Amino acid sequence: MIAQYLTVFLAIVPLWVSARVATIHQDGKKVGTFDVIDSLSEMTADFTRKEVYAVVFPDNSNNSILYQLNEELDTLKTWSSTPFWFFDLQFLPRQQSLYGIKVVSTYGRVFSKFAQDPANADALVATELFTLPYMWYVNASSVDIVKDRYFALVNYFPGHPESTVDQKLLVAQLQPSRNASNQQFAVVDIKTNSAVDVIHFISYSLSVSSLFALSLNQQRQAVVSKVDVDTGVVVSVEWTIDNVSELGPMIADDDNRDVVFFIKSTAAPVFRSGTETVAATAVCDGWQMVTVSADRAFAPRVAQCYDPAIYHIFSAATKF
Repeated sequence: MIAQYLTVFLAIVPLWVSARVATIHQDGKKVGTFDVIDSLSEMTADFTRKEVYAVVFPDNSNNSILYQLNEELDTLKTWSSTPFWFFDLQFLPRQQSLYGIKVVSTYGRVFSKFAQDPANADALVATELFTLPYMWYVNASSVDIVKDRYFALVNYFPGHPESTVDQKLLVAQLQPSRNASNQQFAVVDIKTNSAVDVIHFISYSLSVSSLFALSLNQQRQAVVSKVDVDTGVVVSVEWTIDNVSELGPMIADDDNRDVVFFIKSTAAPVFRSGTETVAATAVCDGWQMVTVSADRAFAPRVAQCYDPAIYHIFSAATKF
C-alpha cells in the first residue's frame, strides 16, 4: 500500500512575506524542517545509506546550495559555497556518486559528476563529462540505478519567445571512472503523438524497466506515457487523467510497481486507461498526490491532498 512505501516529499511552505521553510514529509506525515530562502528545490536519495540530498536555488545568490539529510531528516551537511549553479542531481548508489547539470554560462549546460571539493569543505567540484547542445536546458531527470544510466528531459530555450515545443532526451551510460572517454552519451529527439503534448516530468521504473513521462494536453488531461530510451519515441499512453490544470513532479515507486505524481485539478479527477474509467472519490482543493499502476494491475487513486494555502512547490525522491 502507498501508506507503507510512500516516497519522500519536500514541500516549500511560506512562513512570512520574505522567508520560506522547506518541510519534509515521509509517509504522509511531517517529520522535519530546515530553513532556506528559496523558490525552487530538487531531491535525490541514497537508499544504501538512507540519506537524502536536497538542492535549493536561493533567489539572492550566485550558486545552488546542497543539503545532505539523514534517515530522520536532520541536516548532516550543507554545501553552500560552490562557486556555480547546478541542478538535477541524481545519486547512483553503486558508484556512491552524484551526477547532474552544471551551469557554465548563461546558455551553456554541461552534464557533470559532482564531489566534495578537497580544498573547501563547504563546496563541490564538478568533473565535466558532456556538453549539452547550446541553449538546450534540462527540465527533469531520472536514473536507472541498476544499469547506471542518467536520463534528462531537455527543452530548447524554455520561457523565452524563441522557445519551441521540441524536446530531446539525454541518455548517459555511466562508468565509475572519472575519465570522460569511458562514458557513453546520446541525445535523441523525443517523438510524441496526438495524445501527448509537451512532456513536463520523467521517471524511470525498475519494476517494469520503462521510462515514464508526464504531460498535459490541450484537453486539460494529464497523460502518463512510456518513452523508448533508445529512440525517444512515445511508445504507449498508459493513463490519462481528466480535469487537470497543473502538474507536479513524478516518481516511480518500485516497491509497489506504481507511479506517483502531483496534480492540481478543476474537478474530481477521472482516470482512463484503454477501456477502463475510474472516477476519483476524493476531491482536493489544491494540489493532490495521485498514484497509478506501472503495469495497470490495480486501480489509480488520489493518495493525499495538500492545503493550497500552505503547499505551493513540490519535489520528490524515492523512499529508502
